Amino acid sequence: RGHSGRRGRCHRRRRGSWREHRGGGGQLGERRALAQCQPEVAGIELQRVNAGGVANPTVDLEVSTDGGSNWIPVAGGVSLDRYGRGTFAWTAGPVAANALIRATGHAGAVTVTDVSNAPFQIANAGNAYYVNDGSLVGNEYTTAAGNNANDGKTAATPMASLAALLRAYDLDAGDVVYVDTGVYNLATNIVLTAQDAGVTIRGPVLPTHDAVLDRGNTNSDQRVFSFQGAPDVTLEWLNLTGAQNGIEAVGTTGNDNVTLQHLDVYNNSTYGIRISDGHSNWVIRENTIHNNLQYGVSIGGAERARVESNEVYGNNNRGIAVSANAEANRSLVTGNDVHDNGSVGIDISSYVTARGNRVYNHNGAGDIGIYSYNSTSLVTDNDAWDNTIGIQTGYQGWVVGNRSFDNGTGIVTY
Repeated sequence: RGHSGRRGRCHRRRRGSWREHRGGGGQLGERRALAQCQPEVAGIELQRVNAGGVANPTVDLEVSTDGGSNWIPVAGGVSLDRYGRGTFAWTAGPVAANALIRATGHAGAVTVTDVSNAPFQIANAGNAYYVNDGSLVGNEYTTAAGNNANDGKTAATPMASLAALLRAYDLDAGDVVYVDTGVYNLATNIVLTAQDAGVTIRGPVLPTHDAVLDRGNTNSDQRVFSFQGAPDVTLEWLNLTGAQNGIEAVGTTGNDNVTLQHLDVYNNSTYGIRISDGHSNWVIRENTIHNNLQYGVSIGGAERARVESNEVYGNNNRGIAVSANAEANRSLVTGNDVHDNGSVGIDISSYVTARGNRVYNHNGAGDIGIYSYNSTSLVTDNDAWDNTIGIQTGYQGWVVGNRSFDNGTGIVTY
């Protein structure tokens, strides 16, 4: 292309010369037109895939721990197939915050080199992981403010987000994530999947020290923790609030052998804890579950659940509601303090035993301390007082050896 004077335009002729056209229709000669044009030079690179590949290619691998200033050999002469594909198992190291990989391929006399597009971290191989907010007040585990640019693998390099740490690492049995004292405003649900199987997530344990995980969104499908196929997980010493459901395991199977203990679950818009059928051997013990807008604990059809030694109060509908699906999968509700819920303290149906609970202060119109309504349900050795109805059962449920006193009505059957 070219550039003409002010009054004309340059056009390329088919044979490569230039012509200038004036408004009046006259023409200048080819030489003057060329003199007034400024040609540009462009380059074009053409590449062609070698469909047959190359014979016996190899690659050398190096790692840099200082952003590319120095390189350490990892492996040399790694065999590739004729199309340059191959694998190499590397025990990553040394520990680095600014690592790069360099690969140098060889195919006969041809050598090509490439480096990682961006730095990455190489963390230590320990089982401890750390999360902290932006403060050191009340800290038990960490010595620095959290930052998601950290590796989360030492007390001095905590990450700022539990969800980000779970996405960064494949956690296993024996791994412990320490979430230090602070308030964590969650941008998304914390999703636990099969790659988190066996992990323990632990908050601070001393009095007045809380790790508050606040979802800040009570709309549909918003959770603090969403279990999606994560077995053998333990959650402990955490505060869970501000979601539709604090903890939920529905739909996806494989969420088995889960332990929830020493949690404070409150101010969620539907359920504190919700577990559906298809999940087995959940233990929910020594938690405080309160002021959720529907149920404190709802377990519908899960197998061999155990709800034990919790304080459950101030939930607008049921405190605890549990059903199971077969005698071999009987669930147990035992040793709980359940009081001041909006409608029913403990609600059990098929294949559930309620034993040794203390249920009181459900004294609104029609409120019930303990309610069972299936011939396979068993209510035994409980104390129920100061309820409108202490214990109510139907459909031939079993009520044996309880103490129901100072209620509007002690025991009702139908």
